[in-house]
Amino acid sequence: MNRVLLSKAFGDIEECFIAEAYRQPDTEAGAGVSEGRSRIRTKRILTIAVAAALYIALGAAVCAAFNGSWLSTYFASRQKAALSPRQQEYLDSGSVEISQSQTVDGYTVTVESAICDRTELCLVLRIEGPEGVKIDLDQKKGEGSLWFHSIKYASLGTYERTGGFFSYSTYGSALPDGDGLDHTARLVLMGQRYLSPDSNQGFTDGELWRLRLKGLYTMTGEVTHSEIWTDLVDGEWEFVFPLTEQSEELEMITSPVASKALYGGEGKEKQSAEVIVTSFKLRPLGASCEFRHSPDYPGVLELSEVYLMMKNGDTVPLWVRSGDTFSGKSIMYFEYDSAPILLDEIESLVLPDDVIVPCPGNG
Repeated sequence: MNRVLLSKAFGDIEECFIAEAYRQPDTEAGAGVSEGRSRIRTKRILTIAVAAALYIALGAAVCAAFNGSWLSTYFASRQKAALSPRQQEYLDSGSVEISQSQTVDGYTVTVESAICDRTELCLVLRIEGPEGVKIDLDQKKGEGSLWFHSIKYASLGTYERTGGFFSYSTYGSALPDGDGLDHTARLVLMGQRYLSPDSNQGFTDGELWRLRLKGLYTMTGEVTHSEIWTDLVDGEWEFVFPLTEQSEELEMITSPVASKALYGGEGKEKQSAEVIVTSFKLRPLGASCEFRHSPDYPGVLELSEVYLMMKNGDTVPLWVRSGDTFSGKSIMYFEYDSAPILLDEIESLVLPDDVIVPCPGNG
């Protein structure tokens, strides 16, 4: 049974809006994926995106970030605390300055910088519209949100692809750009590729990637059927740039571990299922796991209430981003509410049913 499972991505983001689809790879984004793979869905499905006005008082840390490091602004806002020196070092050493601009019908989009690991991509965009058009919107004041109708990215690499990916998604957050101009704004795009276990189609180091953005609009109102959409420009911006993958990865499972997962359809009480976790890979920007179970459970099984114990005593929750269940096996993808995670600072992984998995090398 193939479904995408969505859950709470971040616990403390205050505003959300529908903006971009969880979609199956089309002929562009899914080149090289076998048509016969039953795990690859063929229809566009649920549209969900998280966007927030991240106006969080971070004192001098955010003020310093306004001077250039917009990735720092984003991640500090996401974890609601200043970045540690090592987190800042990770962003400084791993990010790529792109600085590509394109103007369509009076709206200039600049891809400023990027950072990625195998499955997670973070892009910082600056948007400049005509003077007199307000696009620097404050959600907290009810001014609305800025977004694109279509966001697509695809590898232009010529390497031999293996495996596939069962979906990809993009969501975004607005950044306060601090320049005092209503006609400029900054957005962060967070993209994920949800890969089959045998896939090499992640954000591969050194490959060229193409980003296509189409149709800039604003939205006001609640995230219901009553929101008001206002098109600003029906144009298309295209960028091609290399990425430098941060290839660090930590496999926590050295031998299979018994735990529990939840299942049950919408509106039904969740029930517990016995599972065997065979893999749990941690990366700086996200995590993924694989587990076995009885093939008789209906729906998608969710490994929820998972978190990391850090060596300094902090806990870092892992939020379910997507999952797929098929023939007695499941794969799930997670995000952290604090990022980036430095892998050598992890003490242990805690799975459902209070199963503690020590970090390899920690005993």
